[in-house]
Amino acid sequence: MRRLAAVTSEPAVVESQAIVVAGAGDHALAALLPGAELNDGPSNWFVPNIAAIGALCRAAGSATAEPVVGPPDPPAPSAGVAEHYRAVVHAHM
Repeated sequence: MRRLAAVTSEPAVVESQAIVVAGAGDHALAALLPGAELNDGPSNWFVPNIAAIGALCRAAGSATAEPVVGPPDPPAPSAGVAEHYRAVVHAHM
């Protein structure tokens, strides 16, 4: 995210695999995938939730991070189960 902030002064469109975890509320979370668990990709180590994507953008210097595509509508996953989806955030650097 810091590299992204270094090369843009315009709004950045951040698209990422994301998770929603029932009961997590607004806590910034990321699942650790140390192998090639996600789409057989060995470089996919973390899957953040929408709050973590926003926090990462703000930590890199974004004034705002607005979710454009967030978690899917209910039904929510069962407690303790992470549901994957694609998230999109507009980060204003």
